Amino acid sequence: MPYIAEIDGKEHRIEIEKNENNFYSIIIGDKKYKFDAVHSEHSLYSLILNGKSYEIDLDGKDGVCSILIKGEHYVVNVINEKKKGLRTKSREHTIEGKQSIITEMPGKVVKILVQKGNEVKLNQGLIVIEAMKMENELKSPKNGKVIEINIKEGETVEGGTALMLIE
Repeated sequence: MPYIAEIDGKEHRIEIEKNENNFYSIIIGDKKYKFDAVHSEHSLYSLILNGKSYEIDLDGKDGVCSILIKGEHYVVNVINEKKKGLRTKSREHTIEGKQSIITEMPGKVVKILVQKGNEVKLNQGLIVIEAMKMENELKSPKNGKVIEINIKEGETVEGGTALMLIE
């Protein structure tokens, strides 16, 4: 099944195929990679790709994956392609009224891209949050107007915090 993975605010189409034993293929865009993966314990995986061995700590919940490879953290938002299409269509047609912009993970507010009173478009960048050394841009879920901003640049926020209100 195809998935959309968002990394650093950019979307990538990916597809993972399980071959035989512990062998897999992953297609990212138009490139195909083959690798061997073994689940060792809890969230740890041993991966061999292009003859190199990697230990990966992969922890995911509700479509948000936290990946640790060689000391580097990556946050990846993953949804299946079918749900993305449904989500986009439903956003365009059903979001009415006020919408809170809420961060899913704790982090630091790096940049606020809009001001109170600004008109915003669907999927327009609103806020940049740094979480686990990765910058994530939060986007508007609808066309509307910024009526409330509850944070300041440089502020640390907890997951689940309402950062902004769009009407």
